[in-house]
Amino acid sequence: MTAFTQEQLIATRPNLHRHGDGSHANWGVSDSVLRYIAKHSGPDAKTIETGAGLSSVAFVLSGAEHHAVFPEPYLVETLTAFLDDKGIDRSRLHLHNVPSQEFLPAMPESGFDIALIDGEHAFPIPFLDWYYIARRMKVGGLLIIDDTQIWTGQVLKTFLSVEPEWRLVWDIYGTSFFRLEAPFVEKWWAKQAYTVLHSQITPQAVPYLPEPVLGMLAPIYDTEGK
Repeated sequence: MTAFTQEQLIATRPNLHRHGDGSHANWGVSDSVLRYIAKHSGPDAKTIETGAGLSSVAFVLSGAEHHAVFPEPYLVETLTAFLDDKGIDRSRLHLHNVPSQEFLPAMPESGFDIALIDGEHAFPIPFLDWYYIARRMKVGGLLIIDDTQIWTGQVLKTFLSVEPEWRLVWDIYGTSFFRLEAPFVEKWWAKQAYTVLHSQITPQAVPYLPEPVLGMLAPIYDTEGK
């Protein structure tokens, strides 16, 4: 068993990423996220992330069966070299060096306890990551959305905040943590509160809106008419 610990990972924060010119970089998640992973993950957990880096090491140190999906080839080298150098067992780590939008739709794995969305932040990738991962999560599973200060992450966070299947359990600058309270289901647009509240609703559409959405809409839309 490795002597390298989660706290050592946080203290040293190794540079596992690279800039375009090949120089070392560190785009890892915050210390708070690393500690959250250490607290909530473990040998019985099945976990997944889009992107890779310090969070991957944290999941491995927890003993979880972990999947990391990322397009950068160099991450395979930097991650495995770091883990081997520290004597960390990586037998339960699965590195998928493929863009998430290509890998996730046909991914055979499911039953995830924790999922971290921290891959490509350009539209529409975070939404695709959530869509394909959420349907493969266990009820009660934890979803971590990183970089919510970026527009795509902020929209995904706000969308889930008003979906009854998801409960926001913790929110810090740049990262939001949700718990899946009910099985993932496909929804018609008018049953998605965020979509309705950001749409131009015609009077003809109002009778088809569900009660919870009508309750949110009432202050800004007179459903009785004038």
